[in-house]
Amino acid sequence: MVPPAYSDAPGHQTDGRPSVAVRVYVGIVMCGGTAMLIGAVAAGFGGRINSVQAVLFGVLALLAELRPIRLMRGFELNVSLIFVFGLLLAAGPGPALVAAAGAGFLSDVIHRKPLWKGLFNGLQAALAVGAGASVLTLLDPDGYSRLYASPRDLPALLAAALVLFLVNHLAVAGAIAVDRGIPVASLLMTDLVLHGVSTLMMVMLAPILLVASEHSLYLVPVLLVPVGAVYFAARTLSDRDRQAFTDPLTGLNNRAWFHASADALFGDESAAGTATTGMAVMLIDLDRFKEVNDTLGHQGGDELLAQIGPRLKSALSPRDQLARFGGDEFGILIHDVPDSATALERGGEILEGLEQPFPLSGLSLDIEASMGIALYPEHGTDIDTLVRRADVAMYLAKESRRGAELYNVARDPYSPEKLTMLGELRRALEVEECVLHYQPQARISDGVIVGAEVLLRWAHPLRGLLAPDAFIPLAERTGLSRSLTLYVLERALRQCRRWHDLGLSLSVAVNLSVRNLHDSTFPRDV
Repeated sequence: MVPPAYSDAPGHQTDGRPSVAVRVYVGIVMCGGTAMLIGAVAAGFGGRINSVQAVLFGVLALLAELRPIRLMRGFELNVSLIFVFGLLLAAGPGPALVAAAGAGFLSDVIHRKPLWKGLFNGLQAALAVGAGASVLTLLDPDGYSRLYASPRDLPALLAAALVLFLVNHLAVAGAIAVDRGIPVASLLMTDLVLHGVSTLMMVMLAPILLVASEHSLYLVPVLLVPVGAVYFAARTLSDRDRQAFTDPLTGLNNRAWFHASADALFGDESAAGTATTGMAVMLIDLDRFKEVNDTLGHQGGDELLAQIGPRLKSALSPRDQLARFGGDEFGILIHDVPDSATALERGGEILEGLEQPFPLSGLSLDIEASMGIALYPEHGTDIDTLVRRADVAMYLAKESRRGAELYNVARDPYSPEKLTMLGELRRALEVEECVLHYQPQARISDGVIVGAEVLLRWAHPLRGLLAPDAFIPLAERTGLSRSLTLYVLERALRQCRRWHDLGLSLSVAVNLSVRNLHDSTFPRDV
């Protein structure tokens, strides 16, 4: 199989069969590959390679297929292209396509992959190699009758390699995109540099390997050293990329991967300009996770986090994306969310998956979690905005202890509107737009007024008279809470003094924020 191959196919129906869309796509590609393979075989097996060389190259292609390099987003990469391309140069399209298709199919059978996937991988390899062979024939018709050692053959080799790579990459990316129901463009750039560089290196090694085999088959093992160098270089780059996008504790993708993947997905949706059924970004945070660490130690906490991933995955569809953001926080991107009711329903189902006890250090541990949900495109069209708004909703869920909360701009202290209002509130305190109303407090026995409770209102010049719930929560989530409380206390005491001067013995009650009770300087201020 030439790189890349179709490794993971999660978009199956519940009975394990591929979806209808996948079957249609796979069928189209397989028909193209079959036609290419039949045409190449019908053209005959010629060239200057003998049967021993052909068998050797075919066996080496199969062995290379058996040791693939797994990449991100469902791709596989291996070095079998060196041997397949060598066969193409020496013996023409027939042997090359047979080797590509056979190695890809047999490798998947040996790895116990579904039969349809083995046929797809084998035939899409034949399609890609056949496309490259067609370009090679067009640019250099007599190329198969001589050794590729002349510099003038380089443009034809590079053009054939480019076409082979593009056809292969597009075929595999298309299968994964149809499988997962995501735009194909979001996959085209995935590992593109690694694929392209590896393909170029393998194409350039193929003529060298061919020259050595024609001189003596005993030189082929020596030339497997640079082949191995290409393999391990590609694996090192792949491992580096995987480490950059993988959480080492849970094995899940990390925040960087989640943002990059969602950015590509949202960018494709925006560029396409097509209507979608909607998506939702969900942030999950475990409640009282610190107590687990304090009681069972950090090792116990790590064991719990490692069990969270499988639980969450079991409640997700194959198209959905899951990542650990760090600590006890997890991010999820859900597809096919047409409205807020569906989002809350899906969120509830995911949280239900965490309700079963977790076996941990000989204990049966019950945990609770809070979830914040932000909808695409209703609450944002980029992943940074959606994650931030899901984070706001998550903390509201923690406060309300309702499990899952949908983002509400009216309750977001960090929305542009609220940030504007925060600046206006600072100015309102300076120009005394905040006014105190007094609710009388009467003695029940005789109805005499004995005091008053302060009710704060904001006489906003544009919005009118605002009730406390429009600005008090905003002040409590910022550093303005102390200033606002002192503002109210000063004016309430001033009014109380006036009443006393008039001979009215009235007390005044002022409500405080919880933040004031945590402020060590507040008693002195009073």
